Amino acid sequence: MKIKHPLSKMPCSLIVADPKDLRIIPGNLAQVIKDSEPYSRQTGFGVSLVRAKYRTDPNLATQLADTFFYVANASLFMRKGKKVLAGITGRDGFNLVFGQDTETASNELKSNGFYKVPHVKADALLASGDVTFVEFGALELKTNPDYLYPNGYFPIRTTNFTKDVTIARAPFVRVSYGEGFMLGQIMDYLATNPVRKISEIVIGLPSQDFVAEALKGLRDGEMLAQACELGSFGLDSYFDAGYRDVYVHRALSGVPSKPAKGKPQIPYLEKIVMPMRVTTPSRV
Repeated sequence: MKIKHPLSKMPCSLIVADPKDLRIIPGNLAQVIKDSEPYSRQTGFGVSLVRAKYRTDPNLATQLADTFFYVANASLFMRKGKKVLAGITGRDGFNLVFGQDTETASNELKSNGFYKVPHVKADALLASGDVTFVEFGALELKTNPDYLYPNGYFPIRTTNFTKDVTIARAPFVRVSYGEGFMLGQIMDYLATNPVRKISEIVIGLPSQDFVAEALKGLRDGEMLAQACELGSFGLDSYFDAGYRDVYVHRALSGVPSKPAKGKPQIPYLEKIVMPMRVTTPSRV
């Protein structure tokens, strides 16, 4: 199997999409990947940042809050010895895992609950450096069969997030809501936003037992993948790092790969100024 680099010449992370070119691109996972430029696909953090920026826009705040997004992050699971590891990627890693053979990956996710990452993709992913693995048990997932995440989840309080973001949880929080100074800004936005005031965010994953069972028969280092979704602002805000229903109609934030037919896609970005990264004295 031959893997093409997402941009063939340089990593997507080195190219920044012009914010004014970003659109909300609707469809299932395969459709939104086909219809978007690889370098422009927004991660969970990218979408969270946009939501925070347009918090006071009367037309866009509700639209952005009510949209369910596929995001350019992939969750990975593998075994190392007796330990089960959970990992999360950024955009480059997502493009390596799902940017090619997307229909195959989508079919496997629907049928088996996971996509078995081919060795050549797994090697390219590790070489890219765009994935962080942690010991699964250290995530300290909660379970509640009546909750939105019957498999597993961990909550983060928006007004007390430094107490909930442990070292193991930090990579999943970083790709969905940011880190350091920006995490504090987005948590404040969620807690006080004019659409719905949110006291707690939730990050969902499959249960450790479910992952361990799926990894049976695989060799050390072989990877299973799932997609990721950033939910709307319902009763809470959530990042699903164990998303399997990739044929469901969602949307992706990115630059369209071809002109839209019919009704124009909605431009919602003008300019985002990223402040310098400031590390706060917390466990993040």
